[in-house]
Parts: sequence; structure tokens; C-alpha cells
Amino acid sequence: MGKGIFSISFFLLFALTALGQVTKGVLLVKKETDNNLSALLEKLSQSPSDTNKINLLLKISHVYWYSRTLENKAIDSTMLYAGLALELSKTLNFTEGGNEAKFMQCKALLERNQFKDALDIASSTDGEEKARLLLLIAERGVFNFPPDSKEYIQAMPLINQASAAAKKAGSTKWMNECFVLTGKFYFNRGNVACGKRAFMDIIQSFHQSGETENVARTWSQLGTYMPENNNTYRDIIYSNEMAVKYYRQANNLKEAGYSLRDLVIIRGNHGQIVQAEKDLLEMLRLFSECHEPLSITTYYIVSDFYRFNGRYDKALDWGFAGVKAAGDNPDKQIRPYIALGNTYAALKKFDKAIQFYQIVLQYDISKSDRDKYVDCYKIANFMASGGAPKKAFRFLNDFLKKYPTLSVNNRELFASTYGYIYDLLGNQNLAEQSYLEMLRLDQAADQENGKRIGYHLTLAGGGALFIIGKYYTQHHRFKEGKKYLEASLKDPQYFDRDQELDTHKLLFKADSALGNFIPAIRHFARHKALDDSINNLAARQKISELNIKYEADKKSKDIKLLENKQKLQEAVIERSNTIRDVMIGGVVVLLLLATLAFWGFKSKQKINRRLESQQEAINTQNIILQRLLYEKDGLLADKDGLLKEKDWLLREVHHRVKNNLQIIMSLLRAQAGFLQNADAKEAIAESENRVNAIALIHQKLYNNDQIATINMPAYVSDLVNNLSNGLGVKKLNLYRQLIRCI
Repeated sequence: MGKGIFSISFFLLFALTALGQVTKGVLLVKKETDNNLSALLEKLSQSPSDTNKINLLLKISHVYWYSRTLENKAIDSTMLYAGLALELSKTLNFTEGGNEAKFMQCKALLERNQFKDALDIASSTDGEEKARLLLLIAERGVFNFPPDSKEYIQAMPLINQASAAAKKAGSTKWMNECFVLTGKFYFNRGNVACGKRAFMDIIQSFHQSGETENVARTWSQLGTYMPENNNTYRDIIYSNEMAVKYYRQANNLKEAGYSLRDLVIIRGNHGQIVQAEKDLLEMLRLFSECHEPLSITTYYIVSDFYRFNGRYDKALDWGFAGVKAAGDNPDKQIRPYIALGNTYAALKKFDKAIQFYQIVLQYDISKSDRDKYVDCYKIANFMASGGAPKKAFRFLNDFLKKYPTLSVNNRELFASTYGYIYDLLGNQNLAEQSYLEMLRLDQAADQENGKRIGYHLTLAGGGALFIIGKYYTQHHRFKEGKKYLEASLKDPQYFDRDQELDTHKLLFKADSALGNFIPAIRHFARHKALDDSINNLAARQKISELNIKYEADKKSKDIKLLENKQKLQEAVIERSNTIRDVMIGGVVVLLLLATLAFWGFKSKQKINRRLESQQEAINTQNIILQRLLYEKDGLLADKDGLLKEKDWLLREVHHRVKNNLQIIMSLLRAQAGFLQNADAKEAIAESENRVNAIALIHQKLYNNDQIATINMPAYVSDLVNNLSNGLGVKKLNLYRQLIRCI
């Protein structure tokens, strides 16, 4: 369902972008090639006050004009440097510089909608310059305000004043410019007849004077500025055909090529695909013949033309070539981005399409360009077709809340988008209501297209009928679907071959379901014929392109250049092969490095696990050691107390031993007091002496500070004395005997 409904978006995108022309006024500011502001300002600071300095001030003013946005102060700078140029021009009496300075001041004032101040400047001039400034002010009203506004209505009196000034100065150029702006004035009010008559008067004048190139230029302007709808597109085609004819007569192949480009646009918009392609190929041939470099707009138109015809490879080639030609200039990049966005959308690569169109949208918003509504419409459709209808719904709501629109064409576009989104979300009631709202706005949108220059057909006519017919057919409402699809074939504006192919396929399906087998067979046959025609057309395109390339090469290159080209191609191929080999080698090396890195990673993991295990064991041992250290510190803390306690206990033991020995001696003496026998007393006395000797020896031992060592001479002397007393042996002999034993 999504693919079917969205195909209408692609045929619309073609009309709204590559084949649409947003036309502005012709009184343009000169676009400087040297636009480096820093360098220009540095040069200005060193310039003497002469006419060269005036031209430099004007150049800076031009550069600031083209760098203006909604946010920056470039308009102020434009005004400032134009004012400086005007003052210096008055001092040096440099009329040409003063006129250009006044023109830039008027441009800046009109950008701010300060019409009165701009008119004051215009009234200070005479002749051609007055006509120029009055036309500039009138042009602002015609192109930037609605037809019922005060600014728009005042444009015609200003044009008449400019015409009078030009006539007084005898300026045919500015007289004709007044007629041209008069035609635009009527075109924008929807009065096509009066607008066309103004241009035809100029053409007739140039015919009578034999100015062939001016005839061609006026035909081209008529084709460019005539509002485009179903009632006028044939006149637009004829105007561009006449422009090509007279440019050829004037031998101006360059402008003939650009008029052919305009023919490609208008023919493509209205179903003349075969002839449009012939015009495109002839355009490229003329540009090649006159050595005219392809503009960014040409890359853009060719890319979208091939996308329109389903030649997506060539569409991308031309789109990328346009990006390359644009370089780093954002103003030039926008059109190739549009073409690439359309092509990627046709290829169903919606993410890329959205990326390009997001850049385009931001650019158009910064320039306050009305194309931002078309950008929003496309992005919302791309989001929905890319599988994000809810996101598309939020995006569309947020955008329209921030940038509401009164344009009937825009409202019709967004009604179709809401219908598509509701259909994808499964809300068929709201989907049908939105599609019916789209259909209700269709006629008013066509009328709006016929009233304003630069407004082109969007869904008006066949487009809206095709969308709702397809919706009904795909939801098996065959009778209603058939009605709208058949009506769309009667109004085939903006129909590409794929859409016409799709229409007959849907009608075949509807008629088959309704039992209308003969019409169904006719639609099937038409579908098959169109399919074959598309294939044959593609073959003819290829042949035509090869012929053009051959003719261009034959005229511009000799055999030597062809040989050099062949060598260059071989070098490119060789280089490509080398790059391919290097890339393959690089991939292999990367794979090896990745493998080694993986192995290293696994090995590192294994080592880390082992280290973690060892660390855990070390941590356990550290905990045990810490516990032992805590216990050791506790024992050391108790050691001194235990040693003191041990000494106390030991002294207590010694004291008790001494007391016990004293008790024994007391008992022996007490016993001796009760004995009468001399031998017994002697024996008791001897025992007492011996115990006393032991007590003395014990006292000698425990009173010594050094328990581990004893002073043997003193100890033996005391021992001999005690033993001598106890045993009754002479001290000297016993002493000698003990010494001898020791």
C-alpha cells in the first residue's frame, strides 16, 4: 500500500523541483567573483580616496548583500558601504558610482520594506537612473506582496512614472523593461491576457526594428513569467519554441540552449516526455558546441529529468556531478542536493533522501523561502514511506505549527500527506477525509497557480485524482477508484510514464473486479504497450547520448588526444587495480591484526584470571599474617607482666624454701633441747649445721642477680665453711679436697 500511494509523491517532486521555476525580478545585484570580505576590507584600508575606492566599496556592498540571512546584520553592512560609496562619489563627482550606490541603498531599504525611504532616493535622481529605481521599487511590490496589498497596487503607478522618465531620457531599454514589468504585474493578478499583450507589444516593436536577439529574449521572458496551469502551458511551450527559433537566427547558441532547457521543464511537467528528452539532448549539444559550461541549474534539471524517467543511475551521475561543480558554495549545493534527495527517494533509500532534504529545508528556512513548505511535504512523505508514519505525523504537525500557510497549493499538498500517513496508521476514516479535503482544494489550487508568477501545478488536476483513485482501488472500492483514475487520464499534467503505466494497471484491476473484461483487456494492452515503450525509449536515449558524445569528441579532439585519453584510462584502471590490491592487502592485514588482537585479548584474560587467583591467595595469607601479628603484639604486650609475675613467684618460692629450712633448723634445735644423750645431741647438731649450710647456700643462690651464672670462688668458699662446720673436718683440708675435685 505504501509503495503504491507514494509513487504519486515522486511524480510531484519532479514538477515541484527540477521542473519548477521560482521567478524573481531582473533588477539584480551584481554577484562578485572576488568575495573574500577579509581581503577586500584589508585592501580598502590601504586604498586612496579615488574612483577605485568607490568601486571597492560597492563591491563590498555587493558581497554583503549576498551573505545576508535572517539572523546576521549583512543588510546593515550593505547599507553602510553603499552610503560611504555615495558620499565619496559626490566628493569626486563620480556619477556612475553614485548611481550604483543609490541602487544598493534602495535594495537594502526595500529588503526592510522601507518603501518611503526608497522613494525619496529615487526622487533625487533623473533619467534612466530614476526609471531604474522606480522599477526596482515596483518590482518589490509585484513579487513580494499579494495582489490585494497596498504595495502591490502602488506598483502600477510607479511603473508609469518609470516609463515617463525612460521616455523623457530616450531610453528604449528602460521603456521595454517597463512593458515587461507591466506584463508581470498583470500575470501575478491572474490577468493572463493583459500580461501577454504587454509582452507581445514589445515583441512587435523589436520585430519592426529587426532586433532578432531582443525578439528572442522577450519570447523567453514571456515563457518564463506566464503563470503555468492547464490553460497556459501550451502558450508557454510556444513562447519558448519561438525563443529557440530567434536565438538560432541570431546565432546565439548559448541562449538557444537555455530556452531549450526551459522547454524541457514545461514539456516534462505536461507529459511530453519524448519531445522533452529530445530538447534536453539538443540543449547539451548546443552547450558543447558553443563551449558553455554547464550551470548548477542545468545539472539539477538533467538529473531530475532522468530520475523522472526511471534512469536512476544517470540521475545520480548528474546529481553528483552537480555537487562537484558546486564545490563548497552552499548556495550552489542546494539544487544538486534536491536532485539527489529525489533520486534516493525513488530508489527507496529514504534515510539518505531525508539527509539531503534536511539540509535543503534549513537553507530555505534561513532564506525565508516559500519552498520550505515543499521541503516539509517531501520529508514527511519520506519518513512515512521509510516506515515511520508516527514520526512523520509529529514532524508535519510541529512544522505547520511553527510555519502556518495560507497557500491553497500547500494546504492541498499537506492534506494528501495526512491522508497517506493516516492510511499507513490504519485510520481509514481520517485517511479518506484527508483525501477528500485534498480533492476539495484542487480547483482553488489550480486557480491560484494561474494568478502568481512562479507558482506551478502541484497536485492540481490529474495528480489529486490519481491519488484518491489509487487509494480507493487499493482498498477494493473499485467503482469509486475507477471513476477517479479515468478522470486523471483526461487531465495528465505532470504524468510521468511510470504513473501512466500504474494508472492503466490499476484500471485493469478495477475493471477485472467489476466484470468489465473488455475495458480491462484494453487497459492491460495499454499497460503492456507503455512498458515496451519505456524500454525502447531507454534504448533510444542511450543511442542519442552515444551519438552526441561521438560528435563532440570528433569536433574537439584529434587522434592524439584520443590516444592520450586511452592511456589515461589505462593508468586509471591500473591505479584502480593497485588501490584494489592495496585495499585487499589492507583488509588481510587488518584481519590478521584483529586475530592477533583477539588472541592477545584472550591470553590477557587468562593471565588476568591467574593473577586474580594468585592475588586472592596472597590476600588470604596477608589476612592470616595480620592475625598472627595482632596475636604477637598481644603476647609482647603481656610479656613484661608475665616476667614480673614469674620473678615474684620465684622469689616467693625461694622465700618459702628459706622459711622451711629455718623451720627445720628450729625443730632440730627444739629436739636437741629434749635429748640427754650426747651422741644424739651431736647428731642433731650435725644435722642442724648441715641444714644451715644448705640454707646459706640457697640464700647465696637466690640473692644473686645472675641466675644463669654463679661466682664459683665465693660459692665454694661459703660451701667449704658450712661443710667444715657441719662435718667437723678441718676447713683447709676440705677446701683443698673440694678444689681438687672441681
